Amino acid sequence: MLGAAGAYASFTVPGTIVTAVFGCALFGLPLAHLWVLLAVIPLAGAALAGLGAALGLLAPRPELATLLGQLGMSAALLLGVLPADRMPEVVRFARDLLPSTYGVEAFARTFGPHPDWAFVLGDLAVCGVVGVVSLAVATWAYRRAAVR
Repeated sequence: MLGAAGAYASFTVPGTIVTAVFGCALFGLPLAHLWVLLAVIPLAGAALAGLGAALGLLAPRPELATLLGQLGMSAALLLGVLPADRMPEVVRFARDLLPSTYGVEAFARTFGPHPDWAFVLGDLAVCGVVGVVSLAVATWAYRRAAVR
């Protein structure tokens, strides 16, 4: 599972870095803390890959796995980047369940005049824990499916 996630990440890293640099230039943000992406990308990516693999492998039917994957990616793309303070409470709760939200928050916290590194590390730790647990569940589900 980790190998598949790593292979996919190798294709997305250049685009992510170019997007971050372009976004900083477009909005006049400092480039000083872009190095945080070196932690955000693999940790948030592993968490999302693990959740996707676990849900896909544990789904009772392939159609449900596809549906869950599409809904999950839509949620990750939208909820992680929209401002939380303008969302209804139930949507804010759903946003807090996505590990990618913590990766986005960790990166966003570095743009202030005095980044709070404890919060950045906390957000990255959430991504890391979810990644380890979800990849372990996905590995277990894969082994279970292979035996059948």
